[in-house]
Amino acid sequence: MLRAAAFLLLLIPASARAAEDFYDSTFVPEENCGICHGADGNSVTQRFPRLAGQDPAYLLKELRDFRARRRTNDEAAMTTAVEQLSDDDLTQAAAYFARQEPAADVTAKGGGGTAKRADAAQDGNATGARLFRDGRDGVLACASCHGPANAPYLAPRLGGQHAGYVEKQLQDFQTGKRANDPDGVMRAIAARLNAGDVAAVARYVSVLPAGGGSE
Repeated sequence: MLRAAAFLLLLIPASARAAEDFYDSTFVPEENCGICHGADGNSVTQRFPRLAGQDPAYLLKELRDFRARRRTNDEAAMTTAVEQLSDDDLTQAAAYFARQEPAADVTAKGGGGTAKRADAAQDGNATGARLFRDGRDGVLACASCHGPANAPYLAPRLGGQHAGYVEKQLQDFQTGKRANDPDGVMRAIAARLNAGDVAAVARYVSVLPAGGGSE
């Protein structure tokens, strides 16, 4: 059933259909999520984030934020999708996607793909690499929270995430459209980035290994 659900994404443009048009009460929670995010959490389109391998506590927080309308997205699609789900449903979905393996890591296992992606991230993108690894005056390094070490905040893995999705989230933090970041940390950082910075760091993290680290 998960495969059939994911296949719908290839047939119907997501921008043309609301979340309620996809929702099926006979599906288990992760099957409904998989329609947009991929059956294994490895979405194929920039609009929908890759969920595979994310921290389950982070996923659960975001799902609850959508349901409580502390976070909204385009046309409130996620709010519509999760407002019909119980806490147990949300916990089940978060745990399911956390168990899935990021597709980029699977691909990398055969032939040094992880190293090649890390090299590609640095090649021609010094701005993105610097912001992620070191930050700059007034801008905390992304790796401080999104790297492999324990972070002071519950933060998502960025390695291997769609560049278009990361760029959109940074833009939403800049404008205040997204405001569910603890202590306003992301809004404060994003406010100090220009359009070139945002594009550069989004491009950089998209080709990092899915562990989210700086190697």
